[in-house]
Amino acid sequence: MHFPWLTYIKERFPLPVYLLLTTGMAWQGQLALSQDSNWTARVVGPFMMLLFFFCLRLMDEVKDYKKDISAHPERPLPRGLVKLSTAKKVIGLCLAAQSILGLVLLSLGLYYAGYFWLLTTAWLYLMYVEFYCGAWLEQRPFFYATTHQLIIIPLVLSAAHLVGDRDSRTAIWSGVMILGAFFTYEIARKLDPKAHELLRTYRTVYGRRGSLGLMLITSAVAIAGVLLKTGFSLTASWPYILVVVLTWIGCARFGEEKPKIAEGLASVSLLVHIWGPVLTVLFSSSGATP
Repeated sequence: MHFPWLTYIKERFPLPVYLLLTTGMAWQGQLALSQDSNWTARVVGPFMMLLFFFCLRLMDEVKDYKKDISAHPERPLPRGLVKLSTAKKVIGLCLAAQSILGLVLLSLGLYYAGYFWLLTTAWLYLMYVEFYCGAWLEQRPFFYATTHQLIIIPLVLSAAHLVGDRDSRTAIWSGVMILGAFFTYEIARKLDPKAHELLRTYRTVYGRRGSLGLMLITSAVAIAGVLLKTGFSLTASWPYILVVVLTWIGCARFGEEKPKIAEGLASVSLLVHIWGPVLTVLFSSSGATP
């Protein structure tokens, strides 16, 4: 029996990877606001993010459909495994489900979580329609990526505030450090000089120096988030700073010759920034916020 969507999920939305990603992001924000046991929040937060990332993944598939016909004909939509029209309908259902979930959160008195989630949903829709200026954004990949990466902050805050309406600042710094690490990964995976010209990678548009310069900016964002989150404690922040620096050096060294190594280093950095603070809290005998 053939199940197209199961094949799609296996190929384009591997659940173990996304569960690792979404659980860490949700828990880090929640632990930044409260270390009390709240298993409802611990379960609902990753689910919310899983829904978000599935919708985002599918949106990217639809938006890149014409390019993928030439650049990635093996992917599910170009090869006809999932019809383009069906994918668009599923996106509509996902956005509707997210909107309903936001209203449910508001009705439960989780106002910050509800408002940030509805903001995330509206922002996600604007990303889908390319903010109604897709052709202009297409010519400016870094600005395009910035408009799409900043959504991480309200996304983290929406899951974080499932523990209640509290001062958002500590969770914001979690969002900033994850944003910087995510953005660095976004650039690192697009440094291959042999990539198809239709993909308009950072390497193609900005060149080697320009791409590494942009990565320096995103790395600085990650470091700033770490410092703000740790109260400028070098003792707590040095492992994160070290992994950011090593990632940049690795991308400068291997980005063109061995792009998969550069992408792998950025992936490790991303996981460290997502799960490092979570594990610090969970295994700290003092229970101090990282």
